[in-house]
Amino acid sequence: MDKLALAKLSKNTLPPLPDIPDSDVLRQVFTHRSVYARPTHQFEDPEGDLSPDNEKLEHIGDAVLGLCTTHLIRNMYPRLQVGPATKVRSKVVDNPTVASLAVAYSLHTRLQVHAAQALTLRTSIKIRADVFESYVGGLYITSGFDVVRIWLTALLTPYVKEAYAEVRAQYGLPPSNHEPEPERDSSAIYDSPPSTSAQTSGHLSLFNQYIQQNGIIIQWIWSDSELQAKGPNPKWVAKVLCTSDPKGIFEVDKGEQGYIGVGMGRTKKAAQNEAAQKALGVLGILA
Repeated sequence: MDKLALAKLSKNTLPPLPDIPDSDVLRQVFTHRSVYARPTHQFEDPEGDLSPDNEKLEHIGDAVLGLCTTHLIRNMYPRLQVGPATKVRSKVVDNPTVASLAVAYSLHTRLQVHAAQALTLRTSIKIRADVFESYVGGLYITSGFDVVRIWLTALLTPYVKEAYAEVRAQYGLPPSNHEPEPERDSSAIYDSPPSTSAQTSGHLSLFNQYIQQNGIIIQWIWSDSELQAKGPNPKWVAKVLCTSDPKGIFEVDKGEQGYIGVGMGRTKKAAQNEAAQKALGVLGILA
């Protein structure tokens, strides 16, 4: 399918790329199969000798990318029928669009390939899309679904909007005057809620990654007067204060008393995660 007619994301609007914490997995993410040139006709790898290239991670990432996109479409456009929703998803995850995301993060420049094929492979639309999916797969197996979902939600929302508009036009319908639904919490799409650790880490991980990349220094504030520690449902209140902002990112967006995010939760980590979510909203990374 044709690449979405969407202006490229600028460095200022591009959500930060979450880190893959495992160096072995990160190395595998950027290792093309041409480096080792293993035969592809085998049914499985020899015992104790797993393939070191990124094809298996790409296979996982392809599925995770499709799942995240499907959830995002469902949340943004809950009235959309399955047929048109499938067309919207196809536009968002087609090779040219996904390849452009790899280029936006310069992932293709980090790909290790056989020297004789370097130019051909690094400029291939399919290979660029594959390395993005490989990164998604590597992030998923090291950090979990929620971290991937939060990042891809911020990244893909404008693409979903554009694809929805294109598919709507294909059905002969006028442009929609309604804004898409806000992205709901991931627990709304499961019969049983995801694990507590997944719910209380995604936004905080993305926020920590962003402030590290931009040299921002913060301080977490816990106020005894606002700590509701008594009763059947105790609550922690976390406030995040920006103490150093070299690029002036938060200069005009600080809330009361300079706090850039305030959150509440049953645990400190849950409260921090909610505060981080509020701060990401200030940045425009999350809607």
